[in-house]
Amino acid sequence: MTVQTIPTPDSTKDLIDPLDTSTNRSGFQRAHIVGDAFAQVRGLSWFRWILGGVNGQNANVNGVLAPQSQRGGAILGVAVHRFEHVAEFNDLFFESDPDGLEKSNKWMNVVRRDLQDDLRLATGKPDFNIDDFEALNKLDKIIRS
Repeated sequence: MTVQTIPTPDSTKDLIDPLDTSTNRSGFQRAHIVGDAFAQVRGLSWFRWILGGVNGQNANVNGVLAPQSQRGGAILGVAVHRFEHVAEFNDLFFESDPDGLEKSNKWMNVVRRDLQDDLRLATGKPDFNIDDFEALNKLDKIIRS
C-alpha cells in the first residue's frame, strides 16, 4: 500500500465538509507526513532509503489522511491539507545547499551528519558518502543478510 492508496472513510463526509465532491467524496486528502517534494531535495537520498527505497516517501507508513476543510480540521483538531507541499516549509528544518549540508544545525542536517558518522564507523570507510543511494542499497543488502 502507498500513500496514494490509503483508504478514505465515507461515513464522515457530512461532518467534515468535503470541498470538492466531484473527485473526493470523503473530505479527506491523502497526505505525505514527509512531503514527496521534500524527499526529492538534494542531500536527502538517505532519508528515502530509511523510508524504504527510491520511492520510500510513498510508503503507506509515511501517509496520513488530513481533512480538506477548516471545519474538518477544527472538528478533528488537526491541520487542514488542500494543496501541494510548500517548499519554504522545508527550509525550516533542512538546509540543502552544500555549505548547509555539513554545517547547519537544523535538525535534519544534524540527523544526516550523525547517521553518516555512524555509517562511516560501522562500515570502516571514512569516506562513506550518505548521499550515494547505490552505496546505501549495498549496505542494506549486507545488513539484511
